[in-house]
Amino acid sequence: MHYAIWPNCGVSIVKTKNTKSLYRRQKDHARSRNIQFLLTYEEWLKIWLDSGHFHERGRQKGQYCMARLGDKGPYAVGNVKIILHQDNNREQVYSSEACAMRSRAVAGNKNPFFGKRHSDEMLTKMSRRRSELFIDYLGNSMPLDQAVYAAGNVISITGAYYRLRNGWPHREAVEMPPYTKKRQWPSLKLS
Repeated sequence: MHYAIWPNCGVSIVKTKNTKSLYRRQKDHARSRNIQFLLTYEEWLKIWLDSGHFHERGRQKGQYCMARLGDKGPYAVGNVKIILHQDNNREQVYSSEACAMRSRAVAGNKNPFFGKRHSDEMLTKMSRRRSELFIDYLGNSMPLDQAVYAAGNVISITGAYYRLRNGWPHREAVEMPPYTKKRQWPSLKLS
């Protein structure tokens, strides 16, 4: 196993074998989205270590990712920054060209789920998982499907379930109409 020492980054020793697989994974992911990746391994690692967030990499809320400036151009020195994952999501620009490119990247047999469907057993498990989820709605603990019904079926149970998984407050998850983003939330006052 090879090690590299980077004294200024908050992580003093990094296993290079593991970091090379992380580098290749990010490079392959960029290629799958038809985005050029011009960073060498050494440049990629230096950007991460200089940011001080190498040990906090990830795709979850509160973790850091490498983002392109304005979501344009290649992954290259001078065109990338390390930011929180949720900030990167907020910055995404969905131009018609970008949407078409993303659709082409997973169209037809390029989509891993193409031509397949969930088994009846799996559909039952997924449905049960959602209906067994209890939330606090208007001061009462109730299953998610009942909370959606009590809120007037503004959104589907599945939509509310995914909102909750993404950190929405219980009340907003079941009351806000579909396609409402978190930053569009009105300030709801509990009565």
